[in-house]
Amino acid sequence: MQVCPTGPGEVGKSTSQGATAAVQVDGCVMWHGEDMNRLLDIVSNNALASTLAGAVIVGLIGWSAKALKDRRDSATIYNFMISSKPSTGFAFRSTAAIASNTKLSEIRVANLCASHPKIRRNEKQLQSWTLVE
Repeated sequence: MQVCPTGPGEVGKSTSQGATAAVQVDGCVMWHGEDMNRLLDIVSNNALASTLAGAVIVGLIGWSAKALKDRRDSATIYNFMISSKPSTGFAFRSTAAIASNTKLSEIRVANLCASHPKIRRNEKQLQSWTLVE
């Protein structure tokens, strides 16, 4: 069981039977004892529960890694678009030109540009992109 602040000066309450001791860490009261032991016992002795817990952990790690990589590559594309506009004088850049200069695949560039809030697709020529002003 855990009692943690839900907002400034507020405390959310929850109850549990079998809690043996409470420890306060950073303003959050955490109960230790039978509840924690029961949870660890279920995960360690139940194959289905441990498989599900492991799958959730692996999924979260994979999702986090993908999100970080997408964020990094999107920033690379955006920075290229900003730096190439004054030097080339072109308002639109092709997917191939972006991919060539950022060393990313054309498919990845197209997907990241399509989802980036500050980059939009040319309505007449679909494989070219510009910055939203």
